Amino acid sequence: MAQFTKTEVRRISFLSLLASAAEVCSDPDEAYSIAQDWLKQMEDDGFFDQEVGSSRPTQRSGGRNGYSSGRGSNGRSSRSGSRGGGMRDPDGPPSDKQVAFVLRLTDEYSEDELYDMTKKQVSDLIEALTG
Repeated sequence: MAQFTKTEVRRISFLSLLASAAEVCSDPDEAYSIAQDWLKQMEDDGFFDQEVGSSRPTQRSGGRNGYSSGRGSNGRSSRSGSRGGGMRDPDGPPSDKQVAFVLRLTDEYSEDELYDMTKKQVSDLIEALTG
């Protein structure tokens, strides 16, 4: 297995986080900011402190998916445009990424309340909170 430097691991992680943020946010600038916030949280949690190649932590302390509770509105720019292709399974449960994003934006909803919503409802809520 090839060895990666800590910088390479951080870069790869950031690209993965950016792809995840783009799934819950159609504004590229906002998705980039969200990915930066997530990378910072991973750094704060000590994810990159381990030796490269050693096992990684699989779960952080916190809620159902390891995310902490909401932190209030971040005042980011409004969303614009829409990603092509539409939403997959809008009546299905929200993604973990959507729930984590809403919890970062506001503390008005509990994690369980968000998981009781549909993917479309959570998407509309994200749009309302960031719009």
